[in-house]
Amino acid sequence: MELLQERLREKRANFDYDKLAKSVLVKRARDKIDGELRVDEEYDMKIGEAEVQANARKERQIRERMERVAKREKSRVERVLSSCKYCLANQRMKDDVIVGVASSVYMTIGATNRFPLGSFQIIPIEHSANQTAMEDTEYEEVRNFIKSLIACYKPDGWTVVSFETTRRLQKLPHAIIEVAVIPIELLDDVKLHFRKALLEVEGDWTTHRKIFDVVKEKGGIRKQIPKGFPYFYIDFDTKFGYAHIIEKEEAFSATFAEEIIGDLLKQERATILYPKPLTPEELAKAKLEFRKRWSPFDFTS
Repeated sequence: MELLQERLREKRANFDYDKLAKSVLVKRARDKIDGELRVDEEYDMKIGEAEVQANARKERQIRERMERVAKREKSRVERVLSSCKYCLANQRMKDDVIVGVASSVYMTIGATNRFPLGSFQIIPIEHSANQTAMEDTEYEEVRNFIKSLIACYKPDGWTVVSFETTRRLQKLPHAIIEVAVIPIELLDDVKLHFRKALLEVEGDWTTHRKIFDVVKEKGGIRKQIPKGFPYFYIDFDTKFGYAHIIEKEEAFSATFAEEIIGDLLKQERATILYPKPLTPEELAKAKLEFRKRWSPFDFTS
């Protein structure tokens, strides 16, 4: 416990907002700017010598426009980062729910009664939008947390499934990978129900395939879903999962996964949609029981 608190203090003390803001801006702008520069290069090759001066004016106007846009975007990014409750340095995330801290990712324990066997959130320390936008270290540590959770619950006959719903990317969301603990004998039913639900979601007419089989051998979610797309992703064992590119963001339920898993766990619909927070005593008990399970599998210690 003392080691965990020490890690939290260290991460918060060493947090660099300017560096993080620049990183977020670079990630967001890289593909767009590269595309604009390629268009400009193709244009430059086609013009004649007589148009050099006009092209110089055009380039100057483009640079000035991009500088104005970049300035506005930088201000917006800084506002989002300073108010984000998941950025560890803001101290809006309560320490009493944090149960693990790695070098670039941390884990919280579920503080509601939605899932009876327990739940977790795995969150990057810095502001990454989703798994397709994560750096290699962040992505690998997310997977390490999930692998360790699978191992620590296996002796009880339980396992975990992890899922991520990422949308409204223009609002700069902070990535959250949800994890639910389930009986291991329920895993095949979970796979079947999610496959069926994803094939039916968003109606019959969609631009993209309804469902992507995400496998480790093909690079996982980061290689099989393009960056910049809103998506839903559920992973069953860090080797196989399903993904769906969300085309109608407002129509896609924010509790899509929770409803399916909750129904299979025979939870009441009100508990799934409107879970009650655990009391301080219930939360303390859940953390104590988890630490006993987690200790032999804690890769951060």
